[in-house]
Amino acid sequence: MTSSTRMLTALATVGSLLLLTGCGGDAVSENTTGESTRTADSAIADAVPDSIRADGKLTIGVDPNVPPLAFTDAATQELTGFEVDLAREIAGTMGLEAEFATTPFSGLIAGLDARRYETVMSAVTDTKERQQTVDFIDYFNIGAGIMVQEGNPLGIAEQLDLCGTRTVVMGNSLGERAADSVSKDCVAQGRPEVDKLVVQGLPDIPQSLTTGRADAALNAMMGVVAAETAAPDTFDVVGEAFNNIPAGAITHKEDVELRDAMAQAIVALQDDGTYDRLLEQYDLGFGSLKGAPINSAEL
Repeated sequence: MTSSTRMLTALATVGSLLLLTGCGGDAVSENTTGESTRTADSAIADAVPDSIRADGKLTIGVDPNVPPLAFTDAATQELTGFEVDLAREIAGTMGLEAEFATTPFSGLIAGLDARRYETVMSAVTDTKERQQTVDFIDYFNIGAGIMVQEGNPLGIAEQLDLCGTRTVVMGNSLGERAADSVSKDCVAQGRPEVDKLVVQGLPDIPQSLTTGRADAALNAMMGVVAAETAAPDTFDVVGEAFNNIPAGAITHKEDVELRDAMAQAIVALQDDGTYDRLLEQYDLGFGSLKGAPINSAEL
């Protein structure tokens, strides 16, 4: 696979999750298990619902094509990634074994509704609308990131440097909303708005930079980091993630005991450093969200 192909694949898999659209469909491809070597926390294990504790497994819906959150390791052919490893540690803390139901992202919420799994951990962004039907245990921030041509010819360092620049975004995406937010700040300071170049396909974002149609790109930070990693001689990521949106695991509204036990497990993993270690392992430190808040989205 060429670097450009890897770059576009990375952008597409991450970006497809970040349009903040609803989920449909219900295809499930396979179940895989994963056992943590972690010793169970007896108090947290006791808080697990009896039916799940008796089964000994926590079944998790996940899209397996979202690196670095969830993907198949080329060497071992095993499911891995930040959310996969975190799920294994959560299950272990609860005295359970993690079982993964790999499902396209579009079918995850439908699968949860059909009780094919107890929870979903797959970069599901927390919104007030989604809170109407599911509960969130938030553990990650998905924010916007800025990408420029390698060498950063305009010296862009942070979001306000985008005022007056030609910035490529995908329509109806986290990137476009971030551009609109930056434009408001620009105008408030008496500076020109961001000159948006709105495209409909993720491959158009890097292409707009390499052809000179755009000075900068705004996309999910995970997407721009993946693109830079795949093509480091072509792109640079500048500044910090901003306009963060919380994301996390989802459970049925009525499964309050499971929700709270998972939240306690995540806090325990944060307290002992496991959470930070996993973020560092997958270069996701920019997404740290502490405390495992329930339904923390305000929009």
